[in-house]
Amino acid sequence: MVFDVGKIVFEIVTDTPTYVSQILKEFGAFRSDKVPTIVIELRGDGLPDIDLRPEEKVFESEAIWSYYRRKNEHIFALRTGGPQHPIFAIAVFDAPLGRGIIYSETSNRHLNYTPLSYPLSELLMILWLVQEQGMLVHACGIIDNGRGYLFSGNSTHGKTTMARIWEDEGVILNDDRIILRQQGSQIWMYSTPWHGDYQKVVAQSMLLDTIFFLSHAASNRLTRLNTLTSTHMLMTRCFPPLWDAAGMEAVLGVCGEVAQNTPCYELGFVPDEAVIDFIRCAQ
Repeated sequence: MVFDVGKIVFEIVTDTPTYVSQILKEFGAFRSDKVPTIVIELRGDGLPDIDLRPEEKVFESEAIWSYYRRKNEHIFALRTGGPQHPIFAIAVFDAPLGRGIIYSETSNRHLNYTPLSYPLSELLMILWLVQEQGMLVHACGIIDNGRGYLFSGNSTHGKTTMARIWEDEGVILNDDRIILRQQGSQIWMYSTPWHGDYQKVVAQSMLLDTIFFLSHAASNRLTRLNTLTSTHMLMTRCFPPLWDAAGMEAVLGVCGEVAQNTPCYELGFVPDEAVIDFIRCAQ
């Protein structure tokens, strides 16, 4: 099974039927006939005999995953809870992140879940995008009459609300996570499988026209932002590799390029359909 998410083309190989159904449920809209550059094997026959050394731990999420770095390997250990909980899956990838194996406990074979689901798939995407002048952002992406709008915000800022408002007026790529990639002087936005409360996902892409940083307000208002402010706001609304200094620098560079090449506004809005005409008239 081959999938294309944000021009990251990967193949998932598994002989576990429950994994197949769950993978298609999560990534089915992104199936592709392209040649993959990444191959992921999912195994459900137990964990490998790997010594996870404390000195090799790069990042601890204090929640459900830990990241280890060795000379030629990236290793993710997944748990059902905090660090005190047992590991139920381990992902081992080569240094270029082009090939990996995800091992899972046999008992997980019959669960309505695959270890490639959250958070691992998003963590891998963050690392892949760092290599490709791209980043994952907390945003709702909408195509309106050939124009690509990105409505960015953190939780409760109104991304899902905006998706529902535009549902009959535009194409909603995703209400929560969008990929941005730089191609020359152009910035493109891509849908992802990882949605919020608005569960409809459209696997399309669009040249990015405008970015709106969301906030709730008593009336609809737009404030044009300068490049520095826009860069800062993007950095606080993206998913950077916090464990990697070089990766952080790369994401900061992408934020700067996006802010420099894309009109950015702070959008205070009232949650009703009037905001659609307000935005269209302002363009």
